Amino acid sequence: MPFMWRIWGRASGPSRRHRRPVRVAAFLAVASLGAATALLGTAAAPATAESGATTTTTLPFPDGLVHIDGHGFGPGVGMGQWGAFGYAAVRHKAYGWILAHFYGGTHAATTTDRNISVGIIENEGAPVVLTSPTKYRFGGVRVPGGDAAEAVLDTTTGLWDMYTAKSCAGSGGWTQVASGVTRPQAVPASQHPQAPAGDLLTICRADGVDMTVRGIVRAVANDASGSPVAETVNVLPLDEYLADVVPSESSSGWGRVGGTVGAPQGEPWGFQELEAQAVAARTYALAYVADGGWQGYAGICDSDYCQSYPGTTNESAISTLAVRDTAGLYLTLAGQPAPTQYSASTGGWTAPSLFPAVIDRGDSVCLQNTSYWTCNAQHDWQATVPVKAVEATFPTIGTLEAVHVLSRDGLGQWQGRALTIKIRGSKGAVVETGDTFQSQFGLYSNWFIITHPTTTTSASSASRSGSWTATTSRPAPGATWPLQGGTGLLPMRPAGGLRTHPR
Repeated sequence: MPFMWRIWGRASGPSRRHRRPVRVAAFLAVASLGAATALLGTAAAPATAESGATTTTTLPFPDGLVHIDGHGFGPGVGMGQWGAFGYAAVRHKAYGWILAHFYGGTHAATTTDRNISVGIIENEGAPVVLTSPTKYRFGGVRVPGGDAAEAVLDTTTGLWDMYTAKSCAGSGGWTQVASGVTRPQAVPASQHPQAPAGDLLTICRADGVDMTVRGIVRAVANDASGSPVAETVNVLPLDEYLADVVPSESSSGWGRVGGTVGAPQGEPWGFQELEAQAVAARTYALAYVADGGWQGYAGICDSDYCQSYPGTTNESAISTLAVRDTAGLYLTLAGQPAPTQYSASTGGWTAPSLFPAVIDRGDSVCLQNTSYWTCNAQHDWQATVPVKAVEATFPTIGTLEAVHVLSRDGLGQWQGRALTIKIRGSKGAVVETGDTFQSQFGLYSNWFIITHPTTTTSASSASRSGSWTATTSRPAPGATWPLQGGTGLLPMRPAGGLRTHPR
């Protein structure tokens, strides 16, 4: 996996809080912009205060919780999706301006449409099982509409055995129809860009999810580890891939808000965010492929490890139009496709990277559209982490006494994102990066401050059990969320319930 990047979060839903491993560009140089230091914990020794005849004692974490305030969702590198939407729908900025703002130093270029291969990582090591409502071909076998076909890898030869059944679940049993097939390829009834779902292939993934895709599907024996591993690869034109990525990364509903007065192309101003997303996603895919692709067998993967690609699930006319209107357009940096990483919310400032850090005034967007509100719920957020969870994560510190932010990037409120954290206890201290602390405790971003609500010994000092939680201070009361898109969750292979194909 040559690209060590991460696309964080989704602008397609109101609340996304996932504990996910940080994936940072190998060449990402996040510099500390000064030695700003903030002491955010309380002193180890309890403080006392007298008021008349009443004496109270303030404890470091009197309710057994570490209280945290923060900004943004994701690392804040490159474009913020909520910020792009705010600039488009509220400030009426065109997509070219949005891209230039977030990806400073890049230049526009064009390319012809091309095929891209997408590794379906949820199916790694599993048979390739397909179906379609209309007749199709797989590995030279003609399969009737509604039936399933399966390619099973022989790991001793690297060749494939082909089976058919009445359904992906193997109704009526699997019948072997071919053996010793090299690199089986499935071709649907139609590869037209506007082909209806009934003419497309559906991948019956091992995790139980049926994934309808455009283009063709290949069964690939990946021997990068020394012995062949079955892989499932979807090959389709780049812009058809993007028509599924864009509404899975940004809400296609955004393209219908912001009004049309003075708007380019006669579409509402929010449509400009979808066009910016289309260019960013196209550029990212080209850069990923140029850097070596995914695991040696595909150009890119289908999950948040790369870009969210759930097949045709989220396709919409407005997001497809955004891809079509920006056809071929991408960004370059030093003559190569730019690493256009993006995240759901910058919190109001982007993080320094290959692109200059900039203020993101669009990130605080909260606007009413007809009967509902569209607000960035991660611009400001709050979270709590049990003290016992911190002590369990750092057992050498003993009893937790304070959390200090030692250095920040100097950008925005509280002097910006936390770069280094000191966790101090009765037996010692541990220093971690802000990214690591964020990941360990499932925080939205590394832009945070440790807060201490006014509490005394009159409140319970016992640690509360259960998981830590995050809340947001937005949106407006009574807001509803007509947003759509992918879940943003990393694909996790369940411990049980995997789809099997008995023959």
